[in-house]
Amino acid sequence: MLEDQRHIPHVFQRQDTDSRDKPRLGNSIQGTNTMRSTIPCANKVQPQTQLFYTGSQNRFLGTSFNDQSNPSIVEDSVNNKQYTTGPDSSVAAYWPWSIYQNAEAGLVHVRNNPPAFIGPSDTWDQSTINITALAGSKIAMVPVSTNATRIAGKGGYGVFYQSLDSRLSAAVTHLFELDSTYPLSWPTNLPLITLPKRSPIAAFSTGRQSDTLQRVDTYVMYIDADSNINMLYTDSSTDPPNWRTAQPAALKGVDAGTNIACTTMSTSPRNEGLNAMLLEPVSDDGVRCYFQKGGKLMEGKLDDGVDWNVGEVVIEVEKAATT
Repeated sequence: MLEDQRHIPHVFQRQDTDSRDKPRLGNSIQGTNTMRSTIPCANKVQPQTQLFYTGSQNRFLGTSFNDQSNPSIVEDSVNNKQYTTGPDSSVAAYWPWSIYQNAEAGLVHVRNNPPAFIGPSDTWDQSTINITALAGSKIAMVPVSTNATRIAGKGGYGVFYQSLDSRLSAAVTHLFELDSTYPLSWPTNLPLITLPKRSPIAAFSTGRQSDTLQRVDTYVMYIDADSNINMLYTDSSTDPPNWRTAQPAALKGVDAGTNIACTTMSTSPRNEGLNAMLLEPVSDDGVRCYFQKGGKLMEGKLDDGVDWNVGEVVIEVEKAATT
């Protein structure tokens, strides 16, 4: 089965002090963005989580988690590659795709090439995608179809980034190689939105209700100069869809320097019943976004397409035993 990408960058990292070329599990350079992608494996029907991050010497690295494997936590096979990011690169992922910024500020995508049964593979491809972003730009990736097989192919994902003139920008890779019948979910030309340099960007997609072309609605979250989280979203009530903006009251006044993390739910060519599992529409159990406000970690749930319910996430810290 294909993937569940709960598109959550992890907030807490520690300094990587390992000078050896081979990375140790769990080590990421200070301040790096990390991205988790989860894959429901066809042969075991067991989700496998892949965590991607920038390690020592700016290596693009990964760690895999699978409770049905022994050991359950291992270095990901992408670590056998010598993929190198730029010094301030963000990382984004939605399986089988990952993306980062190279030393020349160009965007590079990495594809995990799945075998016939559609699961994680030891084979990887890397390619630049002819986009130069602002150096250190935050990056967000979303699927642009509800269909897992289509997501895995050309035109399967969209990327949001900050351009050289600080504008919020978007692209769907390989778009001009696709035929005229390709069901584009949204236009890649965005409204004029200028962001503070390297401002946090997050995004997620949801299935579009009753859409026979299996298109998605996409939401882009970004922080303005006044520390408010704004939302750019697709209005699919028109054909073709339009981009609209909103500033939800519940997302105003976040902490300076906070990141944003949002989840995109799972897709798979086949579930346990051997039926296709499409990306689901907005639901109570679906997408969430995370950020900091008042020194607390907050969780936001999309309510009705525009409004958000926000509450605190209580983090229990286990104290070390004393002797």
